[in-house]
Amino acid sequence: MNAITPIQPEDPADRTARHLRMLAELEELGMRLARATAAKALAELAEPEEPEDLEASLPPEPLAAEPRPEAALAATPRRASPRQAGTGSARKIDPVTSFIRLAKAVCELIALESGLAAGPATTSGLVSPALRADPRRETLLKAFREVTEHTQDRSAVRCEFTHRMDQELTADPEQLLGYPEIFYPLCKALGIALDVSKLSDEIIGMSPATDADGIPIPEEDPYGDNPPTPRATSPP
Repeated sequence: MNAITPIQPEDPADRTARHLRMLAELEELGMRLARATAAKALAELAEPEEPEDLEASLPPEPLAAEPRPEAALAATPRRASPRQAGTGSARKIDPVTSFIRLAKAVCELIALESGLAAGPATTSGLVSPALRADPRRETLLKAFREVTEHTQDRSAVRCEFTHRMDQELTADPEQLLGYPEIFYPLCKALGIALDVSKLSDEIIGMSPATDADGIPIPEEDPYGDNPPTPRATSPP
């Protein structure tokens, strides 16, 4: 017998990127179906209501003489079984209900995509406690989500950013690197054109200085120790 070739383990980042591409495709298909279903539902709602059946409002016709039991049984046609009836008796699906189900499915796909995109990039597949405790991580992820809102294939790009960012944060346990020192090089490496208007002051590098405990240090007042003495000036 031939030896079975061992399967090489897939890199977690590559697997997550593949899953994100699949989710993006499912989202696009779901949105196309949802748009078509919504258009069908709106078209049916815009149609005028059919008038009441006139035959139903007419008085019932007088009953004829009852036939003999043998004749009634012979004249009664045999009912077709559900299998023989075919697809003609299939129940019509309400387009509004279909649209609601599709919209719910798309929302669940978006939530799953967001969870994967903001998920871990470590070898074990889990975010380490040190990364979870790093306050820079959530701020960097939020800023990158905002600047890649309209980026093509944003799911894969966000996953790659998360992977590289986690590597940078793991290599800096003392948290010596600031937001700009991490954010800008990663965006440049991924080819992301930044819209500075969407970035916070922390990311831009304009946040106030803080002490070792993270408390903002007030700016120095040049007149704090020796305030100027007001003096009256002589008229010209």
